[in-house]
Formats: sequence, C-alpha cells, structure tokens
Amino acid sequence: MAVAELGSFSQAALALGVSQPTVSQRVQSLEGLYGRGLFDRRHGVNLTPAGREIFKRARLLLSRAEELDHLARDLGALRQGRLSLGYSTPSFAMPLIAALLEEHPHLAVEHALGNTADLLEEVRQCRLDVAVLTLDWVPSDLRVHRIARQVPMACTPAAHRWATRDAITLSELAEELVLLREPGSMTRSLFEAACSEGKACLKSTVTLPSREAVKEAVAAGIGVGIVLAGEVGADPRIKALDLAGADAEGGVYAVSLPETSGLPALEAFFNVC
Repeated sequence: MAVAELGSFSQAALALGVSQPTVSQRVQSLEGLYGRGLFDRRHGVNLTPAGREIFKRARLLLSRAEELDHLARDLGALRQGRLSLGYSTPSFAMPLIAALLEEHPHLAVEHALGNTADLLEEVRQCRLDVAVLTLDWVPSDLRVHRIARQVPMACTPAAHRWATRDAITLSELAEELVLLREPGSMTRSLFEAACSEGKACLKSTVTLPSREAVKEAVAAGIGVGIVLAGEVGADPRIKALDLAGADAEGGVYAVSLPETSGLPALEAFFNVC
C-alpha cells in the first residue's frame, strides 16, 4: 500500500519507519505468495494490472480494519475516523460536509477537487471513499444517491445586452463567443448534448480549465460562459440566463463503490445526503 501510494520504495520505507531493503523484501514475499508481479519497476515504480486489482481490495480491507478498530473503541460514535471525499461541485458538497462535521466533529475529511470523469475513476480505483458530482446517467456499478437537479445555463457580464432577460435561445447563443469547460466536465457534456438536440452550431468557442476561470472570463467581458444552474453563485458581475429549448438535464449525485457500504463514516455521509 505504501509503495503504491507514494510511488517509491524509499519513500514507503521512510513513511513506515523501516529500512528500504525490508520494504523490498516484503513486497517480494507478497509477489511470491500471489505468484505474480505487483509492480513494474522498469520506468519508476508502477502497479501492474494485477497489482492494481490487489491494491484496490487491500485499501478496502485496510479501511474496513481501521473502521472496525474505531468502532470497537468508540462504540460506533465516530469520535474518530476518516472519509476521503471528492467533488466537482463544491457548492453542493460543502453544505453536506458541514452537516456531517456538525454531527461528527472528530471525523477527518480529506478533500479532493476534480471533474466528473476523473472523480469517477478515483472512486472506482478505491482512492476515494465517495464523490459528489454531476451525472447525466446513473452508473450501474456504483452506489448512487441523487442530491439535486442540474441543467446548463448561460452567463453574461452584468452590462451585457441580454442581462435584462431571463432566457436566451441556443440559436442566439450560437452567434456569440462561448466559453466552455474542459472535456471530461459534465458542464460541457450537458451543454453539448443540448446543442446536439437543438441542432445548434456554435460559431466560436474557447475552452477554459475550470468553472472559476469561465466565470472570471465572463466578468471580464471575454464572452458568454456555460455553467450549471447550481454553480452560478451570487456574483453581481455576471447574470445567469436559462437556455430556452435546451432539454439536456443531469443530476448531482453522491457515488461510492457498493462494497464499501456499511463503513460508518460513509454511511454517516449518505445519511446526511
């Protein structure tokens, strides 16, 4: 586990408080026990396909052992414990985290920010216990809990000619410079689905690396940005407009691996959701 997470035998030895030869010998013993290599050492230290599968299950087993220890000592009160939580939508995740910590103030929450595609992979690889993200489909291999509805919206500068309106059409938007999130973000996926359904062809687009970058670019007057309804915020510099005729819709979900069900910290979070 330490070698896989730190990507180095020497760093793993330092973290574990043992010598590097001891770490190497233990890994070799484990590889002998399983009859297959766990690490590819040709270019750095990388998990083999077999190593990745064992790593995922080992992390789950160690998490369960840690939770069991906390449960035995604290009678399930979550006076201690850890939850690794990722989110693509901080505006939805933060109130949930605040409610969780209000009920369990001694719980340690590890935060990770990313887009939907990256966070789904982190959950599937067991590097995150749970993620809060936007989806336009419900994956069958994960435990999911719907939190809210999400639709794409257009954002203009407060002084824009559309700022007095409540909605614009996709055909109107097609004439503007449109500021988009990066590929892999659900904001972009939902908007592209809406354009496809509405047969809208955008004349000019710019891709920006984050939600915050899109909103700042809009405020600066660079173009019209696309954000999700629950992520607009209360910025007086920008005005959010509905996209009339855009039927693409997603939802904000909490997702985790089904086999992690029953872990006290995770169940506490889903109860809050």
